[in-house]
Amino acid sequence: MGVWQDKNATTNKRQLEQMYSIFDKYGADPFVGVIVGNEVLFREDMTAAELKTVLTGVKTNLTAAGIDLPLASSDLGDDWTAELANEVDYVMANIHPFFAGVDSKSAASWTWDFWQNHDVVLKADVTKHIISETGWPSTGGTGCGGAATCTNGSVAGITEMNSFMDDWVCQALANGTNYFWFEAFDEPWKIKFNEEGKEWEDKWGLMDVNRNLKPGVTIPDCG
Repeated sequence: MGVWQDKNATTNKRQLEQMYSIFDKYGADPFVGVIVGNEVLFREDMTAAELKTVLTGVKTNLTAAGIDLPLASSDLGDDWTAELANEVDYVMANIHPFFAGVDSKSAASWTWDFWQNHDVVLKADVTKHIISETGWPSTGGTGCGGAATCTNGSVAGITEMNSFMDDWVCQALANGTNYFWFEAFDEPWKIKFNEEGKEWEDKWGLMDVNRNLKPGVTIPDCG
């Protein structure tokens, strides 16, 4: 169950109350875990200490209600700390090679190395780590990461999306990497985040807004 959190105290309270109401009505059986907050640290909606307080409160309340589900939060891979990792059962890291300005042919290896060096080291049990977002946009321009300019960079395109999937999907399946591909469908509401020359925010889907597989997208067949 995903529980949204931001800087609006009213929204946050309502979201948490709805979570508890769902558990009261349906119990814990339909769920495999609880994820409280997505990228609240990246957006600076909360400090790490504030998020820790929220997570501690949720864990306490779930335990009191007799609900034994793993607790997680998801944030950028480089926003996680050892202290925050101690507050959750699973570290869920959003890791996007596109925003690092890397070539699509290097995307899979870059993602693996980043995850191992920044996040997997935070918990002794390697099974308690999930890449909660990784993917590639199908169009929209070239990302340069933190650089002002770039010669090659991360090119948004179908060919590049396929390249990343070719080097990631079957390999992740084989080595047991737990991840979520970002994403199934385009999200047109994100157009508001696009900038000139960077029109990719609404184009990360394998499928378009009508739920059709985008022309040229090839999902790897891992047998």
